[in-house]
Amino acid sequence: MRNTLYDQARKEGRKEGKTEGIKEGKTEGIKEGKTEIKNEITTLIQKGKLPKDTLDKITSLKT
Repeated sequence: MRNTLYDQARKEGRKEGKTEGIKEGKTEGIKEGKTEIKNEITTLIQKGKLPKDTLDKITSLKT
């Protein structure tokens, strides 16, 4: 019986850890994606391929 309770608790802990890890990974991925997009827009502005106020316009579109 003791082993069964231990195994059950261990399984539940792994499940919770996996769920939390997925959430953290998604959050981190979104942050990295936003940074990459911002960097790309900045590069295009510097190369003269986008108007200088493009990044400000996009940022102001946040809901």
